[in-house]
Amino acid sequence: MSSPYLTLSVVELIQETPDAVTICFERPDRQAVSCQPGQFLTLILPCGPGGKKERRAYSLSSTPSEAPRLAVTVKRVAGGLMSNYLLDNVRVGQQIEVMAPIGNFTLTPQPGAARSVVLVGAGSGITPLMSMLKAVLREEPQSQVLLVYGNRNEKSVIFADQLRQLEQQYAGRLQVEHVYSQPKGPVAAHQHTGRLNRTM
Repeated sequence: MSSPYLTLSVVELIQETPDAVTICFERPDRQAVSCQPGQFLTLILPCGPGGKKERRAYSLSSTPSEAPRLAVTVKRVAGGLMSNYLLDNVRVGQQIEVMAPIGNFTLTPQPGAARSVVLVGAGSGITPLMSMLKAVLREEPQSQVLLVYGNRNEKSVIFADQLRQLEQQYAGRLQVEHVYSQPKGPVAAHQHTGRLNRTM
């Protein structure tokens, strides 16, 4: 039986917003790690008092088709032990102990499917949805995706550039509707002002 623990190397850090970073991992032997879109990775780091090991789960923002790379996107939380430690200390080349990906909030791509997938999320809740969205676009050529994504303003949109690129690459199949609670400027097409609630 395989161990639930893995040691992964940090291979890239991508600054998504001023307070969110995507951490990309690979196994040292570059073998793929089995996972499904929407699952999460539990990171184990000595960031507690006196170097005590702490565990925190972060949803994968990568998809299985990006293997051997796995990525999690971490947003700084005020007073957050692990998020602050990660954003302040993690470096490329560092090795981190993790637990193998698990979780039931998943989407299984079906290459023959022709469906409309609606994803609704806010802030860093985009992370598992990003994994699902990319998996559907890449592996279900007949399917379409609508993402309704709430944030404070344009500057706080995690994956802003990647979403723009995906909208161009999959024109007619991906539509992103942004909802801003405190927009900085005039609201453009496919942008809405307010909170992501039932009425919106």
